[in-house]
Amino acid sequence: ETPMSDKKVVMLDMSDVTMLDMTASVLLQEMIAHIGRKNVAVIICGLHPRLMLQLRRTGLRRRRGVLEMKRDIGSGLTRAAVLVQEGLVGK
Repeated sequence: ETPMSDKKVVMLDMSDVTMLDMTASVLLQEMIAHIGRKNVAVIICGLHPRLMLQLRRTGLRRRRGVLEMKRDIGSGLTRAAVLVQEGLVGK
């Protein structure tokens, strides 16, 4: 077991998502809350800005080390590495 083995990040590639109805928005929020209770950070990657705004309107907010949003998988992977290295996961 390594010192960082308890640090976890889930990345969601949402680059192919073109629409989120209210049910999907609520389920996504519930899933993120459930994952967050397990001290796991979530990084949403590639979500269209219009859909990010929609999620914000339904109450989903970015929180450093808990929920972050990145433009693409590459920047999401970079951020995940930083979160794990700096011990910021789930804070």
